[in-house]
Amino acid sequence: MRLMQLLNVNIRRGTGWRRLHLLTMNGCLPLISSQTTVSFFHNGLRGTRKNIPEVYQNMAFKSVYHFPYIRLAGVVSRMKIYQTALTFIAVPSVSAMYLLGSVSQKALTMTIGIATLAGVMLYIMSYLFRRVLGIIAISDDGNVVRFSHMTFWGNRTDVYVPTENIVPLSDYCTNAKDIYIPLKTYDSSDVLYMSFVLGKILDYDSFQKIFGNFAYLKNR
Repeated sequence: MRLMQLLNVNIRRGTGWRRLHLLTMNGCLPLISSQTTVSFFHNGLRGTRKNIPEVYQNMAFKSVYHFPYIRLAGVVSRMKIYQTALTFIAVPSVSAMYLLGSVSQKALTMTIGIATLAGVMLYIMSYLFRRVLGIIAISDDGNVVRFSHMTFWGNRTDVYVPTENIVPLSDYCTNAKDIYIPLKTYDSSDVLYMSFVLGKILDYDSFQKIFGNFAYLKNR
């Protein structure tokens, strides 16, 4: 019977400190965490490239999967911020010009319509891009996997998940030729996505350690 031990680990989050309660087995690295609310895989420990959780700071990770278009997705995601600012400037300005008789009602309607449509489309795309994995990396000992994806602001964020907590692809994936493949964990209903079509597997052996033996990989 495995011994359960509760550890308290302080990590730096932005300008403040939050205490994460890490649940470990046999005193090893965290298998489940935390009480901090996160966007995806709520039981995974969060970090960034400059703000790595203490428990993982001395660990080396090797990339096994890379999505080459993640930077472009980040640029598109950040565009919604500029689009929102532009809308707040353009719509009132054109509305004032309409009231002064400088522009027609058609021009006002087109301005509002284009600004609204562009903003909605960018927010929808950002919502989808946040769920796309940019990098998957595994620790040298094979016990922890680091998933890197985007935040709402288009920046990179990392979530650390125990390898044994990841559901093998063979358990639910029926068509690996789909553009995007969902990635699931046992203790969360959250889903992130990777792509065998657009992404690139860098290390097949390590990839299969994470997701299990998947017949499609042998035919790539």
